[in-house]
Amino acid sequence: MHYLCFANSFDINNSMGSGRMNDMIAGLINQGHHVTLITSSFDYLTGDVLPTFKGGIVSIEEYKNLRIIRGWCYTGYNKKKFGRILTFGSFLFSSIYSLRYVKSYDRIFVGTPPFFLGIPGLIAKYLKKSDLFYEVRDLWVDVAIELGYLNSKLIIRMIRLIEKIFYLNAKKIITNSPAFSKYISDTGIPQDKIKFIPNGVDIGMFYPDSEQNNKNFRREIGLNEHFIIIYTGAHGVANNLNYVLEAAKILTNENIMFLFVGDGNKKAALLEKVKSAKINNVKFLDPIPKNRLYKYISMADVGLATLKPTNYLKTTYPNKVFDYMACKIPCIIAIDGVIRNLVESSNAGMFSNPNNPNSLVSTILKMKQMTKTYREQMGENGYKTIVDSFNRSICTKKLIDQLTQLN
Repeated sequence: MHYLCFANSFDINNSMGSGRMNDMIAGLINQGHHVTLITSSFDYLTGDVLPTFKGGIVSIEEYKNLRIIRGWCYTGYNKKKFGRILTFGSFLFSSIYSLRYVKSYDRIFVGTPPFFLGIPGLIAKYLKKSDLFYEVRDLWVDVAIELGYLNSKLIIRMIRLIEKIFYLNAKKIITNSPAFSKYISDTGIPQDKIKFIPNGVDIGMFYPDSEQNNKNFRREIGLNEHFIIIYTGAHGVANNLNYVLEAAKILTNENIMFLFVGDGNKKAALLEKVKSAKINNVKFLDPIPKNRLYKYISMADVGLATLKPTNYLKTTYPNKVFDYMACKIPCIIAIDGVIRNLVESSNAGMFSNPNNPNSLVSTILKMKQMTKTYREQMGENGYKTIVDSFNRSICTKKLIDQLTQLN
């Protein structure tokens, strides 16, 4: 069978890109299927053009049973006020244009965000009368409305209509959060059409390093004497990192170091705040390849996940939390939603009120004052939850089973 897939970014080496998409494609190929992937030229984590993109509107890569068609897109994603819209919009047009290079396919898989990747997916569906599988990884539209990116009532109504058309035309809708499933069901889509399959984490890529390696690595990066709070991932408007800096400012005399790993459109402003406010217990690092990130997480004492306290951001399962749990470190969750419920029910960490930096201060001090044995037990609890319910290899198998079912 030949699968046509759409994704906003894909790294063939799986160092920075979407691991779930890599694993899904690898699984399909291992079963003898052929895959054509339409994706962009841009790496959203590093902000760079991917080295395999040869230039032009479309660049094609050929591998065994895999064909990658990369469409050009604007690369100022994190650099301009409307950079995100220009990046997504330019890729929308190049992905539609890329369809001219696809001669045949049997089924279509669209991975979102951005949600409007469903447009070329829908065009492809009707060109060949193929089944469309639409994956919802984020309530991107609703979050954009809550954060003020979208405020035109006319545009919002139009987007809602397009979104509903995607749902109605999909054979199956895949979600990675139970809250997303409920949201889509509440729009009138039959529940049996919606399948919840979490992203999970690759426990062959994220795992606890040895205690000696952790000590050596702490020494190597100059943090061997600190209690380390690590945050990995995007540094954007939604991530509420000013809240973390306010807590860091209060904790300057507690031998606590906040380690931020990643990039985003608010990183420059965060660096400026650290400088102007003379916050001396914060360290920023550029994005780390996924296959090395476990070293940074493992040597930390606590993993931190935080989002702005909005209704729709509460519905998400941030991948970083699963990465922390897989590396056996306890978590602090400053998100009052489904991920808080998961972490607390697993006794894998603690909750902090995302509206109040003093709550984060208090939670961090409680974590620091715990015995190392108790923190390690939280880490073990989190790891067991990953192995039992969020192991990516099992989650990916469930996804592939949905894609390959004959009915």
